[in-house]
Amino acid sequence: MNKKSISIIVPVLNEEKIIESFIKNLLVKSFYKNDIIVVDGGSRDSTTNILKKFSELRIFKSKKGRATQMNYGALKAKNEILYFLHCDSIPPKNFDQIIFNQYTEGKEMGCFRMLFKGSHIFLKFSSFFTRFNYKICRGGDQSLYISKNLFKSLKGYNEKYTYCEDMEFIDRLYSYGKFNVIQ
Repeated sequence: MNKKSISIIVPVLNEEKIIESFIKNLLVKSFYKNDIIVVDGGSRDSTTNILKKFSELRIFKSKKGRATQMNYGALKAKNEILYFLHCDSIPPKNFDQIIFNQYTEGKEMGCFRMLFKGSHIFLKFSSFFTRFNYKICRGGDQSLYISKNLFKSLKGYNEKYTYCEDMEFIDRLYSYGKFNVIQ
């Protein structure tokens, strides 16, 4: 793989309050010029109008449901590395370079550990346990990177799940092989 970039897939639905700052943050924290795919599940607010301000994005519409939206985004992806990210999550600086390097080291799937803003004991507790590489410590808000080939072979997210689609998929990933948690 010569091209140093990843396909970032973001499902959205009525995100007008946070989408602009999320996209700006994503662009600032990117090291490479990535393929950024935003899949709207039928927003009824100004989400899509806000997204149209950003020429760096490829915007698609699909049926509602994060699993459906993320699968659709994966079909449209141009790169071998897929990175699924929710718009209420903030990746670390140079996240794409970190993922690319992990992938080239043979780590075909994984996530970042979660860090939360705030001092509530539950948030601290949750953040602490995401450092451990166990299924029970995972969740979609940690984001997820995976090779396109592996994603296809596992048939993507199960669209029968209207929520917790990430947990079902992560369960299959752990059954498949070595899952990577980026500290």
